[in-house]
Amino acid sequence: MKIIGCLLILLSGYSFSIELIKPIKTRITQLNDLCKGLEIMIAELSSRPCTMEELACIVSDKCSGQTKRFFHELSSSIVHLGEKSFFDIWSECVSINFKKFSSMQLDLIRTLGNMLGVYELSEQLKAIQLCLDSMRIELNQEKDNYPTSKKLCFACPMSISAMLIVVLL
Repeated sequence: MKIIGCLLILLSGYSFSIELIKPIKTRITQLNDLCKGLEIMIAELSSRPCTMEELACIVSDKCSGQTKRFFHELSSSIVHLGEKSFFDIWSECVSINFKKFSSMQLDLIRTLGNMLGVYELSEQLKAIQLCLDSMRIELNQEKDNYPTSKKLCFACPMSISAMLIVVLL
C-alpha cells in the first residue's frame, strides 16, 4: 500500500511538472509562428502592394496556431474599419490571441499595428522588420532559457514529492 501511495505522489509531482512547462513551450511556439507571419508580411508587401485585409488573409493561410487565428480575426474585423481605427482593431486582435506573451512583446506588436497603413511602404517594411528582429531576439532568449526552465519545472515538484515520500515513510 505504501508503494502505491509513493507512486501516486511521484505521478502527481510529474504531472504538475508537465503543467508548469506547458506555458513556456506554448510561448515559444507562438513566438516562432509570429516570426514566420512577420516574414510572410515582409515578403508579400515587398513583392506587390496589397490591402491590409488581403495581406491578413494571405498570412492567415500560410501560418498556423495563434498567428493564424490572429490574422484571420484581423481580416474579418477589418470590415469595422470605419467604426474603429485600424490600430484599435489590431490591438484587440493582439490582446485576444497572444495572451501568453509578455507585456513588452504585446506592446511591440501593438506598436507595429500603429505603423501599418499609416506611413510609406518602405517605413512599414522597416517597422515590420524591426518587430521581427525584436521577436527573434525574444524567441532566441526563450529557447536558450527553456532547458533551464524545464529542469526547474521538473526538479522542484519532484523534490517536494520525494521529501513527502520520505516524511510519510
